[in-house]
Amino acid sequence: TWAQVEAALRQHARPPPPPPLAARLDDIEAVFSAGTVEEILARLAGMRSSAWASETLQSMLKASPRSLKVNFEAVRRSASLTLEECVARFGPADCCLSPVLSLAEALQSEQVAARGLVRRGPDGALQALFPARVDGAAPSLRMPMQHTDGGFDTNAKP
Repeated sequence: TWAQVEAALRQHARPPPPPPLAARLDDIEAVFSAGTVEEILARLAGMRSSAWASETLQSMLKASPRSLKVNFEAVRRSASLTLEECVARFGPADCCLSPVLSLAEALQSEQVAARGLVRRGPDGALQALFPARVDGAAPSLRMPMQHTDGGFDTNAKP
């Protein structure tokens, strides 16, 4: 049953480690809240004892000054956009941009439906299928897992 699957997953679940930049959040905010690229560079240069600031400054100094300014302006202008405005603006550009959907939203999305990524199996349960087509064929449904004394049997016959 679904409850058994969830129980098995909980047995092996571990909390994720802290994000790698979490310890630097205050520094990142202090530096990148600046109003200009020049001010960002000056703030990084002023953090003489910080290896992170030194590495970030050196990385930025290798980039084209024009590229830094164009990207800074793009981020500044985009910061206040709503999700709908972002999708409307960048969706037609065929760039990798999409909202993070809840499970319910994902199941109803046009992309999931068009690709046949989720279908109901013979037992009526939803199955997330392999997202690629092999030789043009859509992914096939899997047989439902059967619970046995030793756990779950993925090779069980209906």
